[in-house]
Amino acid sequence: MDTAKVNAYNKLADQFKEIHPDSTAFYAEKAIGLSQKIHYDFGIAAALMNKGNSEIIFSNYPKALIHFTEAQRRFQTLLYDAAGADIKKIKNGQARAYASIGVVFSEINNYPAALENYFKALEIYQANNQKNNISKAYNNIGIVYKSQQKPVKALEYFKKALAIQQQIGEPTIPVTLTNIGVIYFELGKNSEALQYYNKAQTNIETTGNSRGNALLQTYFGDYYSKQSDVLKALNYYKKSLQLYEELGNKFGAALALYNIGRLHTNEKSTMKPCRLLQNPLNWQKKLASSTKRPNLKNY
Repeated sequence: MDTAKVNAYNKLADQFKEIHPDSTAFYAEKAIGLSQKIHYDFGIAAALMNKGNSEIIFSNYPKALIHFTEAQRRFQTLLYDAAGADIKKIKNGQARAYASIGVVFSEINNYPAALENYFKALEIYQANNQKNNISKAYNNIGIVYKSQQKPVKALEYFKKALAIQQQIGEPTIPVTLTNIGVIYFELGKNSEALQYYNKAQTNIETTGNSRGNALLQTYFGDYYSKQSDVLKALNYYKKSLQLYEELGNKFGAALALYNIGRLHTNEKSTMKPCRLLQNPLNWQKKLASSTKRPNLKNY
């Protein structure tokens, strides 16, 4: 059946989003093409979500917002004629769209809009008793509070997320463990931060979350940089760079290069020059755009 084929394309697209975003976009386009032929509007909306996720990985936030907003509009339209089990499925899609719009607004520092959309998503997830998605919403809300310099509030939501994830065995546990570690690091509680980073590392290697792993290596680098262990910090930043380059994530790679360059600048008398500093213009461009830390969001 053609609708089953569309659903299979969308499932493949979703599975590739963390490890091969180009494949996510590829299968999403296939889903859209077939859905248009058979007038399967739900398939189009789901594929638009996948296209938006692919754009997020590549930091193309304006394009991602266009896809997510159109998906939300289509889910809303589908609700007018829905009945029975379809209502729950469509509402879940609508909630995912709200949550993803929240991710985009969070990335571009529009925190009030991010919270508005996250809480819209949370309300639907709670009504449907979807614990896995409730935990994701809690995590993303925590990130916004962290960005607003409200660490206590952020920690409250991260721990709410972790409690649910541990209860149901969610694969996103390392994301939340990392975020809790970051809060402790920013509060100056370094031993607690390292404890959570290590827990996250143990879990993340089994999930295939390359983007999350890349950012975790950055946080390890930050920790050891603060401890003045330059060689360990450099090793973690290089791991982060390799993972970001494999993903094609330009922002993340630029951030890693900035951190490597900063270490080389501070320790220039004892370290070999890195490829970043061998191209001063490239270094300046990346430095100008890379000082904001990304966060580990669920989408």
